[in-house]
Amino acid sequence: SYTITVTRKEAMEGPESVKWMEADDLEKLQLEALDAWRPIEDSDKYDPSEDEILPVVLVYTRKRCGKFKARAVALGNLQKRTSKSEIYSPTISHCANRVLLVDAAARSQFVGQFDISNAFVRSSLKSEDRIFLRLPKHWSSDPAGDRVRLLRSLYGLKCAPRRWYNT
Repeated sequence: SYTITVTRKEAMEGPESVKWMEADDLEKLQLEALDAWRPIEDSDKYDPSEDEILPVVLVYTRKRCGKFKARAVALGNLQKRTSKSEIYSPTISHCANRVLLVDAAARSQFVGQFDISNAFVRSSLKSEDRIFLRLPKHWSSDPAGDRVRLLRSLYGLKCAPRRWYNT
């Protein structure tokens, strides 16, 4: 019961390359279906000297259940223009979690677990969030990678947990 993370080169040159390509394509399709980004337009007033373009990388993981997963992650560690208040995201404390579990047990209620696929991407960015991305080269027609404006939160961004919490 473990998770394995591999590089793109290892994934695409290995014996399971077809499964990795399917996972890669699925991630791109899901992001496009959720309208996660759009091409940069004149209305964006994009200024290369002022606006940051963050690269997007794909993290390839083989889950414990055997599923192949490719996750698009923005390199938010390169973000320079973000306020500290936008990074904070409250979470439940151990004490509060324990109270919920004890209450459920006292009432003979069932506590279940669930997963929301692409959770962060399901939260929209604020209109004042001006985040531009450079998509991976193999996802774009431009050899340097397409440049797009992000419309939804993406894993790796400093503001992503807060946007998801607000959603």
